Amino acid sequence: MIHTDIFASARAAYANRQEPERLRYLTRAYWRISLALTCIVVLSSIIWGILQLSDALSALGGAINTESTAPKPVLDRAALRSALSGFDARQATFDALKKGGATIPDPSK
Repeated sequence: MIHTDIFASARAAYANRQEPERLRYLTRAYWRISLALTCIVVLSSIIWGILQLSDALSALGGAINTESTAPKPVLDRAALRSALSGFDARQATFDALKKGGATIPDPSK
C-alpha cells in the first residue's frame, strides 16, 4: 500500500511538473537517484580495481615461485653468434643506404 502511494505522488508530481512544489519533489528524486547511481559506479569500480590488482599480484607471485624452482635454459652460442652477425649485416646495410642516399628529384624545378 505504501508503494502505491509513493508511485501515485511521483505520478502527480510529474503530471504537475510546472508547479514549483512538484518540481522540487522531482529534483530531489532526480538528485537522490543520480547520487545513488554515482555511488554504485564508484564502489563497483573500486571493487573491480581491487580484484584486478589481486589477480595481478597472485599471478606475479606464482611466476616468481615457478622461476625460482625451474632454471632458465642456457644460451646457445651458435644461435647468439648468428643473431649478432644478423645485427652487423643490418647495420652495414643501414650505413650503406645512409651514405648512398636516394636521389629524389626536386618537384619545384
